[in-house]
Amino acid sequence: MIFRRKKPSATGFRRTKPLVKRSILKRRSGKTLIEKVKKMPLRTRGERGWIGKLKRFSILISAGAVLLWLVNILFISDSFLIQSIQVVEGGKITQGHPIESLLKDFKNSNLILLNTNELIPILKKELPQYETLKIRKKIPDTLMVILETYPPIANLIVKNKEDGKEKEYLLNTVGMVVEGKNQKALPVIQIEREGSVRMGSTIMSQERLAFALEAIQSFEEKFGMKIIHGVYFNVEREFHLWTQRKFYIWLDMTSDLDYQLNKLKQALPKLNIYEENLDYIDLRISGINGEKIIFKRTE
Repeated sequence: MIFRRKKPSATGFRRTKPLVKRSILKRRSGKTLIEKVKKMPLRTRGERGWIGKLKRFSILISAGAVLLWLVNILFISDSFLIQSIQVVEGGKITQGHPIESLLKDFKNSNLILLNTNELIPILKKELPQYETLKIRKKIPDTLMVILETYPPIANLIVKNKEDGKEKEYLLNTVGMVVEGKNQKALPVIQIEREGSVRMGSTIMSQERLAFALEAIQSFEEKFGMKIIHGVYFNVEREFHLWTQRKFYIWLDMTSDLDYQLNKLKQALPKLNIYEENLDYIDLRISGINGEKIIFKRTE
């Protein structure tokens, strides 16, 4: 059997689009930038270069002059020498404050160059009664010291053992003695000692001060009886509450406060503290069952 080869049909060929001839962009006629510069008159180019150099030189001279002026004003001249020391305590300017004598050697020193970060720890060591101490530079010649004291938390009565005289102070939150008048809203703590008390000295640690204040408040709340004052004994580590019925409650500051007061609470059916004439009640000593109370009636 003979196969005949088919002839390709006329429709089997793909027609291609005719090629479009791309146009070549021609550079416009004219002079290039280099050619223009070359054609520029030499006199014009020289004048522009000279003016630029003069401007740069003027700027350098001006900057140098300003720098020299600043160095002279800040570090060489007398414009920023410390002439006065201003102390602000509690938001008010204080005259003749002891800190002025501590800073007198810094007068006529350069205010700008003074390193206050090194000065603050030294002043805090000399004046521990202040909670915050800040130093500000008041341009041009004043050094300002801003002081904030620890707030008072109790009235302090110091009784002299030799002559029996009493003197009133305030006790701040860190147990330091500060000057001040008696404040009725604050509890009263009394101590006995020989000699005078130095301002800023620590009479009680913060831990013992917290015990004393809590003892006064807790007793009044638990028993409904006012405490006139508390007496602090440093060596014995004791705190005695003087009640409105004129008897003492002896407490051990090294023992748990609630435990001691609860002993008295449980003993109320047998010991009527509201009617009995008592000299003292000793809550320091624990019995076999932990509820032993020692007391003394007045004669």
